[in-house]
Amino acid sequence: MKRDFPRIDHIRLRRRMLYGQHEQDIRQRISESISHVRRAAWGAVDLTANPFLRVHDQMSGLYNDEPVVYGPASALAAVSEQLDDIGYFTKMKSVQRDVSALREMLILVEMDGDGIKVLQVSPDDIDAVSSPRDPDDLQNVKWYHNNGSETYYIEYDPKAQIYRAMRGELDISMEILGGYFNGEAYPFRDALGKPIMPWIIYRAQDTGSTFNSWTGREAVECTLQLGLLYTYFSHVVRNAAWAQRYILNAMPLGAEITEDDDEAQPRQRIDSDPSTVLMLKSTDGMQSQIGDFASPVDPAKVIEAIKVYEDRAMESILGASVVKNDSDIRSGYSLAVSREEQVKAQKGFLPLFRRADRKLLTLVSHYLGYNTTLKDWDIKYPAIMTDEEKIAAGLISAPIE
Repeated sequence: MKRDFPRIDHIRLRRRMLYGQHEQDIRQRISESISHVRRAAWGAVDLTANPFLRVHDQMSGLYNDEPVVYGPASALAAVSEQLDDIGYFTKMKSVQRDVSALREMLILVEMDGDGIKVLQVSPDDIDAVSSPRDPDDLQNVKWYHNNGSETYYIEYDPKAQIYRAMRGELDISMEILGGYFNGEAYPFRDALGKPIMPWIIYRAQDTGSTFNSWTGREAVECTLQLGLLYTYFSHVVRNAAWAQRYILNAMPLGAEITEDDDEAQPRQRIDSDPSTVLMLKSTDGMQSQIGDFASPVDPAKVIEAIKVYEDRAMESILGASVVKNDSDIRSGYSLAVSREEQVKAQKGFLPLFRRADRKLLTLVSHYLGYNTTLKDWDIKYPAIMTDEEKIAAGLISAPIE
């Protein structure tokens, strides 16, 4: 199975945006738009506008309040204790944001002598084959690693009872895993000893496919374009504050020749100071002239145009879910997602995350020796419940009238 590198590259771009590491991507966008000579004059890249991060962060609130777990009395206490020990639901706030942004996230659930271990793995590091009837039923998973000099993968396949590390065609399980674990040695099993898959996939949308990496690409493109536009705005501000000056028929006295490492040719330079008199010498005895070139654009008009672009782009992406929270069009945070739309988004996530959380609860219970099924578990999310729903579920008491 060949790796889908366009999908992988796109997900890695999204990851860089989520964690503020997309400076080089904006540089690439600028290089595609203008010549390298003009690019050098623009200066440092501006990373302050990141609507991709802002929107997905605002749209992720399912775990703002800790979920309430329901399950068999025999297993509930033990499973809850294990999850509390690793702070699982506390971590899920950031996991939901990443699922919203990357479209999927995979969770590896293992158990050792210290208890349950849960690891979040980005989908760009995973190749997976799922059941044609159920994309959440992962049948084969390859988790790719790169140690800087070489790439290898760890393969999980419960049906074939395969758990191994491979570098190309070479089995390196002893080096990576500490032994060989195929066949009867396959370590991931349920309470009855049947081989199971230790991976659970969380997804933002059920499309019938294992991965859905391209949905919402508009927010990615918007963020890159805003990086370009705000970098240009900083360039315009510098031009307005420090206009290009010129001298006709004169030259400064006391200039020194400099040979900077980044200069192709030596040039004359003189450091001017407002508290001193700048001495000039006529070059041909005629009247000298000193002036400067006015900035070709008004910074205020540029930032207004950028904000119009940002507003239009975000409203196109999110529609009615966008509201202004600042009357000043120049505010970098003048757009937000309405509270109503945030709750609506959480309810859209609810069935997908509830299904994945129940799978995780079932898997953990089997690791602990409890033979439970998916139907034995339920979970409620108080963060998106009304007071009436919380009262009906017994999470809070009815007010005394």
